[in-house]
Amino acid sequence: MNIREILGKEGLISSNYPDFEIREPQIKMAEKITEAIRENKNLLVEAGTGVGKSWAYLIPIILANFEEGKKGIISTFTRTLQHQLVEKDLPFLKESLSLPFEYAIFMGGENYLCLRRWMRSHLFISSGERKKLEEWIEKTQTGLFTELPFSVSQETLEDIRREGEICAGKDCPYYSTCFYNKARKKIYRADIVVTNHHLLLAHLESGGFILPTVEILVIDEAHNFPEVASSFFTVELSNIGLRRFLQKLYNPRTGKGNLKRWGAPENIFLLLDEVKSIERRFFQKILKEYGEEEGRKRLGEIEDTLSPGLKELKEALEEVKNGLEDEEEKWEVEGAIHRLQRYEEILVFFRERLVEDYIYCVEISPRRRHILIKLEAFPIEVSGILKEVLFPRYSPIILTSATLSLSGNFEYFKQEMGWEEGEVISLGSPFNFKEQVVLYLEKDLPDPREEEEYVEGIVDRLFRILPSVKGGTFVLFTSFRMMSLVYERLKPKFPQILIQGEQGKEKLLKRFEEEKGILFGATTFWQGVDMPGEKLQCVVITRLPFPVPDDPLTEAKSRILGDKGKDPFWEYYLPRASLMLKQGFGRLIRRKEDKGVVAILDPRILKKSYGRFFLRNLPSSRITTELDEVIDFLSRL
Repeated sequence: MNIREILGKEGLISSNYPDFEIREPQIKMAEKITEAIRENKNLLVEAGTGVGKSWAYLIPIILANFEEGKKGIISTFTRTLQHQLVEKDLPFLKESLSLPFEYAIFMGGENYLCLRRWMRSHLFISSGERKKLEEWIEKTQTGLFTELPFSVSQETLEDIRREGEICAGKDCPYYSTCFYNKARKKIYRADIVVTNHHLLLAHLESGGFILPTVEILVIDEAHNFPEVASSFFTVELSNIGLRRFLQKLYNPRTGKGNLKRWGAPENIFLLLDEVKSIERRFFQKILKEYGEEEGRKRLGEIEDTLSPGLKELKEALEEVKNGLEDEEEKWEVEGAIHRLQRYEEILVFFRERLVEDYIYCVEISPRRRHILIKLEAFPIEVSGILKEVLFPRYSPIILTSATLSLSGNFEYFKQEMGWEEGEVISLGSPFNFKEQVVLYLEKDLPDPREEEEYVEGIVDRLFRILPSVKGGTFVLFTSFRMMSLVYERLKPKFPQILIQGEQGKEKLLKRFEEEKGILFGATTFWQGVDMPGEKLQCVVITRLPFPVPDDPLTEAKSRILGDKGKDPFWEYYLPRASLMLKQGFGRLIRRKEDKGVVAILDPRILKKSYGRFFLRNLPSSRITTELDEVIDFLSRL
C-alpha cells in the first residue's frame, strides 16, 4: 500500500469517506516522509495551515510499522494537538487503514492524578471541588488533568498531582492502579507514542530512560522547539514559586498547611515565619536594586541571605520526619526536604556562576496582582546541546511546522536547532488568503517608541474596530505594561475583555470560546491557539514583535554575531520578529471556510525599509490602509 492508494483520488480514504478533501501538498508531504523513513534521512518540512500535516506524518509511520516493524514518537508543543492526535487522528486512521498498530499518549508526571495524595486530600479540598473530582475519577481512564471537563484551582491540582520528589514507586499502596504507572507501561507496548517537547528533552537529558526506544522521531510545531529547549535547560528561582511552597507548609490566613498535618512543633511555625520574612526582604532588595520596570536585566552579584534560613528549615523538617510513624507522611516531608535542598542548590548556582556559557539575569514582570521577580540562568544557544543529545539518537528525524522559513530560506531555524544534514521542503497552504483575509496596515499612528501617544492611538483604533466584530477578537501585545495600559482605557467601554494573567491560559481560552469575546494576550497567545470560524474573526497585532534590545539574551546573541562580522539586526532581530509575526497572523485562518481581519497597528511596517521583509513572509492577502474598508468587511461576515 502506498501513499496515493490511501490519500489519492481513488484512494482508500476517499472511497470510504465521500466528503474527504484530497490535498496534493498533503500527499507530497507524506511521500517525502515515507522516503525519509525508508532511507533513514532527516527531513525538514514547512507545510502551511490546511495542508493536513498530522495525517501526512502519521500514515508513513503506520505503514513503516506494518511493513518493517519500525516505531515512532510524535512530539508536539501544545496539549491541544496531542489530544487531537490520540483522540481523533490515530483512531480514525486505525479504523480506516485496518492495520494492527497501537498508540499511546504520555506526559510529564505532574499532569497525572496521584491516587495516594488524592486519598489524603479530604483535609484541604473544598466539598464542591471534591464532589466533581470524585465523579471524574470514577470515569477517567488516564487520570490526566488535561482531560478535566471542568476547572479546578491551582492549589488543588498541586495537592493531588503526581510529584516525582514524593513518589513512593513500588512501595505505594496504589502502585497497581497508578495512572502514571499504567501510562508508562502502555507506551512500551505502543507503536506510536505521542508526547510533548519538554518531556522529550527530559528523555534526552536522562540518556534515554523515560520514553521507549524507537527509530522515527517527528517533532511537530517544531518552530517552538529551540525556545522550549532553552526553557528546559534554564535554572530559575522566583519569589512567587518560593512563596507558594512556603505557604503550602503553613498559611496563617487559612490556618491550613502540611506542618499542621504532620503535627510539627510550635518552634517550626515560628521558624517558617522567619524564613518568609527573609524571602520577602531578599526579593525586595533585588527589586530595589533593579527597579520595577518590566524586562530582564543582567544579574550582578547577589547577597545570599536566603540559604541559611532554608537550610535551618530543612534540618527542622528532618526532625519532623524522624518523629513520624506514617510512611506516607514521611514521603511527603521528604519531598519538602528535597525541594528546600533544590532551592539551596539553585542559590549556589547563581552565587558562584557554575556554568560559563549561561546568561545570569533577573526578570521583573509586573502582573495585575503582584510583581513577579525571577532569577534566571539560561544557555545563550541550545544548538550545540541539541547537536549532542538529539540528532545522534534517532534516524530519521522529521521536523515540521507552518512557520520555519523566511522568504524560502531555512537558515535561521537550522542554526537555532543545530540542524546539519537532511532534506528541506516547503509546501504552501491550500487556503485562498486573498479571499479570506483583509490585512489592515496602519499608516498614521506615531512611532511605538513614543509610548503615551502610541497607546492612545491603539485605543482609538480598537474603539473603532471592536464594535464591528461579530465573533471573537485577539489583541496581541509584546509587553504586559502596554497591554495593561490599553486594557485600563478600554475595559469601561468593553466589559467583556479578558486579559492574560487574570486566569490560567486554558480557562481564559475556554471563556473566550464560549463568549466569542475579546482577549488581550502577550507572547503565549501568539501561537499554538486554534479557534476556527466565528470563534476568532479578528486578530490585532499592536506592535511588531522585535526582541527587546537590552534583554541580556538579545545582547549576548548580538555580540556573538557582531564578533563574526554579521549584522545582528538582519541575522537575529528581523528573522525572529518575522517568524513571530507569521505565528500571530496564523491564529486567524484555521479552516478553508474561515474569514476575518488581521490588523497590524505598528506603522513601521509601511514606513521602514524592513517592512517589506515582514510583508513578504506573510500569506498574500487583500491589503488595505483604510479602516472603513476593514469595518465594512467585518460587518458583512
